Amino acid sequence: MSRLTHVTSGPYAPPVAARETTAVSADGARIHVEVHGPEGAPAVVLAHGWTCSTAFWAAQIRDLCTDHRVIAYDQRGHGRSVAPSAADGYSTRALADDLEAVLAQTLAPGEKAVLVGHSMGGMTIMAAGDRAGVREHAAAVLLCSTGSSALVAEALVVPLLRAGRARTRIT
Repeated sequence: MSRLTHVTSGPYAPPVAARETTAVSADGARIHVEVHGPEGAPAVVLAHGWTCSTAFWAAQIRDLCTDHRVIAYDQRGHGRSVAPSAADGYSTRALADDLEAVLAQTLAPGEKAVLVGHSMGGMTIMAAGDRAGVREHAAAVLLCSTGSSALVAEALVVPLLRAGRARTRIT
């Protein structure tokens, strides 16, 4: 696969992955995944925002991959992942399915990772928060420049609280 060429050098040039793979989501969508850093190192999974790609994380990947295994993926319809054909192809349910597929493809059973989401990537992580496959692998979550809006009621991201109370506490 070709590398993105809009930035070719410097700290924001996308690093070359140690390994590339494809995760297949529940609806058959093919999700492009890059793995950087040493195998067996603590894992960090990066989920980018709307209109971005794995290249968005170039500086973070470069810094983290010296002592972490960094897993970055292109959200559906972004970068090198296929665009959905169905009208609901960008639903939070579909994005959460993609995250589960990425985790299953790249992490061993029971292996933990820090999940990092920017913008839409944060919404993806919140939407998947009640899923067994995500709970199995999430050691911690970092959300940046994102919002939950109706996701609390829709996805039960905070399953121990009723949706109405959770929203009140979050906002």
